Amino acid sequence: MLEAYTTEFLVRFSRAIAEENYSPTVSRADREKMQNLRHTVLSDPEKHWTVPQMASLASVSASHLHALYRAVFGTSPMRDLIEARIRYAQSLLLSGSDLPITEVAEHSGYADPYHFIRQFKRITGETPAAYRRARR
Repeated sequence: MLEAYTTEFLVRFSRAIAEENYSPTVSRADREKMQNLRHTVLSDPEKHWTVPQMASLASVSASHLHALYRAVFGTSPMRDLIEARIRYAQSLLLSGSDLPITEVAEHSGYADPYHFIRQFKRITGETPAAYRRARR
């Protein structure tokens, strides 16, 4: 009987947490680590960042990095980086220079221009070339 109550409690508790978008409390020190990491990474979006590099920089494990980053910023570290890269690419495309798309991709941290074009289109709804043409 006690086992049934325990199971029922755990099921209800899990559902309540999921419904409330529960996020763990983040200490001030961990929040500062994440803010410093974010500043470092987003200040250098063209660098080839990996989750293990970011975790090492923040002195946490990769899984703990994901949990902390999501709790503090509401997104994953890689999603944040990708969006920063696309914003940077948008600024390059509108800067007045006629950089080829391959160079915009490279300056934005993408070794593969086709991967860059796919991500750019997924986030903005248009290809980099169409984005540039529509805003000039």
